[in-house]
Amino acid sequence: MCLYIKGTSLKILEAINNILPHLGEAPVTSVDARHPTVALIVQALTLARQALLSEGWWFNEETRVLYVNPDGLLPTPINLLALYSDTDTVLEPRGDYIYNLSAGTGVFTPNTPYTVRLVVDLPFEHLPTYAALYLQYTAAITVYTQDFGVEKVVSALGQSAAMAYNMLEQEELRKRRYTGTANRAMYEITSALRG
Repeated sequence: MCLYIKGTSLKILEAINNILPHLGEAPVTSVDARHPTVALIVQALTLARQALLSEGWWFNEETRVLYVNPDGLLPTPINLLALYSDTDTVLEPRGDYIYNLSAGTGVFTPNTPYTVRLVVDLPFEHLPTYAALYLQYTAAITVYTQDFGVEKVVSALGQSAAMAYNMLEQEELRKRRYTGTANRAMYEITSALRG
């Protein structure tokens, strides 16, 4: 059975209802944690989403300027998965505040701006189609193997997950506009080939 998606964004309830038939269960009308299989699917979707988004993609990376508060503390942004400084300063979130690993302190000069690249967590419904499909297939594999072990269905779901991930990577390359022609080494190679 092929899992499909209609429209441009997949809702979590649709993903759950696409997975349930593979487990021999009927679709549900709500995301209810009291339904044990739905709870397993939601948990699998959440873990897969956090793992995928932690890689950083065009749709969940943001560049922001963060300001140190008057107490010398730099608050951690909401829904943060990773943080990268645009300078040589190595910053790391620790609880509610950011820590300066380079200086070995959590206290900064008040009102100082820091330009950072954030990798943020997004709700399932805000993900691009291929990211949502990849998560759907990955969660289906996880829950299916927990219930039934490895069978032919898992192989088919794995192939679908791999296809969705490949499509997501293609979209990543398109959105980020990666090109070999902008690379100095690539320019030298193509120049040498031309003679």
